[in-house]
This record gives sequence, C-alpha cells and structure tokens, in this order.
Amino acid sequence: MAYGVNSRIVIALTFVFALVVSGCLQSGYSSKCDRITQITDKDDCVEYMAVWYQDPYTCYDVRDSTKRESCLERSVTPKEARLLQAQKESEQRAIEVIVEEKKIETKIIAEPTDSGLNAQVKRCMDEEGFSVDGCTHKVAIANSDITMCETISSENYRRPCISNIALASKNQDVCNKLVRADDKQLCMFYAGSG
Repeated sequence: MAYGVNSRIVIALTFVFALVVSGCLQSGYSSKCDRITQITDKDDCVEYMAVWYQDPYTCYDVRDSTKRESCLERSVTPKEARLLQAQKESEQRAIEVIVEEKKIETKIIAEPTDSGLNAQVKRCMDEEGFSVDGCTHKVAIANSDITMCETISSENYRRPCISNIALASKNQDVCNKLVRADDKQLCMFYAGSG
C-alpha cells in the first residue's frame, strides 16, 4: 500500500519537474523576432508566433504583462491560429497577384519617358483604365519607390504597396511606414524571413 502511494508521489513530482523545466526553456519561435528592435513591435511579433504555432511558452518572452495575458489566451485557442493562417493565405494570394501584375507592368517601365514616373502613371491610367491610386501603386512597386507609395490616398492601395516593397527588398524598416500594428507585424514577419 505504501509502495503505491510513493510511486504516485514520484510520478507527480516527475510531472511537476518536467512542467517547470519545459516552462523555463525559451521557445525557439520567439527567436524569429530577434531582428525587431522596438519593444512593442517585438511583443506583437512574439505574440503572433505564439498564436501561429499554438505555443503558450513563447508568450513568456512578451514583455508587456497585458499583452502576455492576451498571448497566453490566444496561444491555446486553435481558432486564433486558423484566423492568422487564413489571413496569411489571403496576403500570399495578394502578393502573387502583385507579382503577376509586375510582370505585365515591366513593359510600362521599359519605355523611358522625359517626364518620369508621373508619365508612367498617366500611361497606366490611359491604357488600363485604373484610378490614379491604382496606377501609382503599380508603378511604385515596379520601381520599388516607397515615396510613391506614401502619396497614395487609398488604404487599399497604399498598404499593399508598402508591404510589397518591404517584402521584395527584405527591408523591415520599410514596414514602419505602415500605420496599423497588424500590418506592421505581418510585414516584418515576411520581410524578415529569407
């Protein structure tokens, strides 16, 4: 009888020890955010990784306690991971469309003009019937011109313009030009992956 109680205590202590040791080890997923220097952006990135991989231990690398609590809740909810994965798939499809459009628009860029990029935007509008923002978006991406992206007034064109230039150049600093935190987070994740 005493042997049965002692073996249960040993099993329980082994389980607690394993739990403590695994909780003290740093998750490898947060290392994907090491290149991000700004603390709030880094916390966002770490939370993103924890939720994506459904690894609550990654949340212990989040410095802000409120964000850590949110991270812990979301990192054990598979629905949250599916939402991120669906968002990634839609972003990936948007990137593929832009890449395909970029192949088409190289013919516009190949024809140099005296008046520069504005002439390319105008020609795009005339030939393809897009709006000013739509054509500015296309020409900016084709020229990797972030300053053109910043002149776009429509969020639907400006956000992917900035993101795509960051992705193409693998320059996470460009992501800081985005306004929304979730956009910055995705942008930094993809621009940082090589």
